Amino acid sequence: MYPKVKDYNDKLIACIIGEDVATPAMIDQIEKIDFAWSMLHSGRSRHVVAQALENKKGLSKSQAYKIIRDSINLYGDINVVSLKGSKALHAENFKRIGRKAEESGDLRSAIAAYAKAAKIESAFETQQAQVQDPNAWLPAPVIEFTSNPEVFIASQKIPETDFEEVKPPAK
Repeated sequence: MYPKVKDYNDKLIACIIGEDVATPAMIDQIEKIDFAWSMLHSGRSRHVVAQALENKKGLSKSQAYKIIRDSINLYGDINVVSLKGSKALHAENFKRIGRKAEESGDLRSAIAAYAKAAKIESAFETQQAQVQDPNAWLPAPVIEFTSNPEVFIASQKIPETDFEEVKPPAK
């Protein structure tokens, strides 16, 4: 019916993906948005990002928070999207540290790095582990005690099958 009118974010996206020619003002705006997004992505709070935008880019507080809002609108909220991805990234970094320590011969550091990676990776299953009931899958075995010697003699006649006899090599 009516052609869709591009809003501000649509214009920015068109400039980022190369569908539209970016003006110098748009390039500057995209750089500020990318700067804010990279700081948010590295774990900084919105308040810290706003202060950095004020100090490094010369923006007012309201302009800085608008840039932060635009970066979240364009790229998504990092706190919601990539918590699991961030954990996986940290686990992979610890594995990489472990491999480098192992290559250099520092086994103590390698073991510690691998242990931290395993701890981070196990954090993914915490919700499942809390739901499981250990009594459901670990029933206590029933042990019957007797003083009857015939039971002992009968148990000695049962052949053991959990090992294999190996003959010593011929000399």
